Amino acid sequence: MQLLQAWKEFFDWNGNWKDLDKDHTYTYEKYKEISDKEHLKKIISMPVHYLMESGKGFFVKKDGFAISLRSEMKDLVRGTAFKEHMRDIIEYRVMDYYKRRYREKLN
Repeated sequence: MQLLQAWKEFFDWNGNWKDLDKDHTYTYEKYKEISDKEHLKKIISMPVHYLMESGKGFFVKKDGFAISLRSEMKDLVRGTAFKEHMRDIIEYRVMDYYKRRYREKLN
């Protein structure tokens, strides 16, 4: 449920919810009516799918989880360097997201 909570917080902030609607017909109220089940479906088809594709070898499917790191990485995950590296990657992806969105508005 942490993934769902983080997803909802991200899309609830700064008008990001508008990017979930390719047809541009959503209102904020309509966005808020999206069920958790629908959000989870989008999570699996969007970021989880692309992480699995781009992070070949790092991420695996695991029962009971949307996504998981390989079990061989458990000692690395506990380290500060790994956490900082992951934070940097996520921050970069968020900045890239906003850069692309801004450029699309200009065109």
